[in-house]
Amino acid sequence: MSEWNMSEVFNLKKFQDEMYSFISNPEIEFDKVMGVGKTPHTEQAMELYRGGLVARLTEALGEVQECLWFILGDEAFFELAREYTVKYPSTFYNLTEYGRFFPEFIRKHNMCSDQKWLGDLASLNLLMSDIFHSKDELTINNDKLALIQENPNSKIIFNSSFKLIRFEYRVSEIWKTWDDEDFELKKIQEGEPEYLACYKSSNQSGVTPFNEIQFELLTLLSNAVSVEESIDKLSDLLGPRDVTEIFQFLGQSGVIIDIVGI
Repeated sequence: MSEWNMSEVFNLKKFQDEMYSFISNPEIEFDKVMGVGKTPHTEQAMELYRGGLVARLTEALGEVQECLWFILGDEAFFELAREYTVKYPSTFYNLTEYGRFFPEFIRKHNMCSDQKWLGDLASLNLLMSDIFHSKDELTINNDKLALIQENPNSKIIFNSSFKLIRFEYRVSEIWKTWDDEDFELKKIQEGEPEYLACYKSSNQSGVTPFNEIQFELLTLLSNAVSVEESIDKLSDLLGPRDVTEIFQFLGQSGVIIDIVGI
């Protein structure tokens, strides 16, 4: 068996890199990357690959950002997707990972400068996609949750899909209702942040808004602070209704996988 010619190896790697740079970037001209003297069929084949890659990346973005796609319409969304594929060529074998930087890209894009809430909506879409694809975990029986009252020093263990997130704009209702037949996009007010619990249970994804103090209580509980200590830390701000609503949520959402100390 003949030995490898290292110059040939490096030339092949250079060619592969050049070929990928052309396919992944619609703004690069064929001759500038691949050199002159290629046959027309070569260029046509490369253009075909390029078009296929851009279409697949746009499809991958659309699968995660379907709600945003609906809000923006085809023309605007496809233009954003095209620009995104130029700025962020795919480096992922698994295209479900593509689009990690899309929310930030949206926030900085001129097209969205007068609708800044679109960035939050894109972030929520991405988060809920991740949660949907997370593993299912067994939840505790509510009888065990009821024992917390007798064991206030117990600590709640949430499933791995449970996420708490604060947005500058209230976008969860759009995410929940955009595909309803009677959906109507209402004006999104500035200066009205939203505090959300996002989760998955029994193969179903959910988003629940809370007020700021309830959000703080959930944050303490999710950081393995005991129930009693969490409530004591916020005792000056928490009302009985706040606590009741939190534990109703914990019982109904199925986000608890264990309670330590019972």
